[in-house]
Formats: sequence, structure tokens, C-alpha cells
Amino acid sequence: MSGKHNDKISMVAWACFKDGVEPRLIYAIKPSGGYTKKDFPRFLALLHRRLEESVTVVWDNCETRGVLPGAGA
Repeated sequence: MSGKHNDKISMVAWACFKDGVEPRLIYAIKPSGGYTKKDFPRFLALLHRRLEESVTVVWDNCETRGVLPGAGA
């Protein structure tokens, strides 16, 4: 990454909770471009395999997460 002001990265993260187990944060970062809706089924399959458990997803469908007012996004 060059450190330019307009450089963007995309991140997807999961907060994972299970009774009797320490919470886990699992994330992926994409240095350029963005994730698409086609990426998420693959992410969920990988998450399911990594946790070796079923996965429940809570999705808010908000595409402006982390965008500051006046940032031009």
C-alpha cells in the first residue's frame, strides 16, 4: 500500500461466540478492490470448516460501514 489518502481496503469480519469457549474474531482483508456478493458463500463455507460448527449469520445489509461524513464515499 502506498499510503495515499485515497487508498482503500476492504475487510470482512466475523465475531464468533459459543458457550464455554473464548470469543473469536476471524477476518479477511483485501488490499485493493472490494468484496462482492459472490465472495460471501465461499467465506461462509470457509468459516464453517474453520469453526467445525454450524454458522448463524446476522446481516444488516449496510454498505456504508465505517464511512465518515464528508469522506466522499
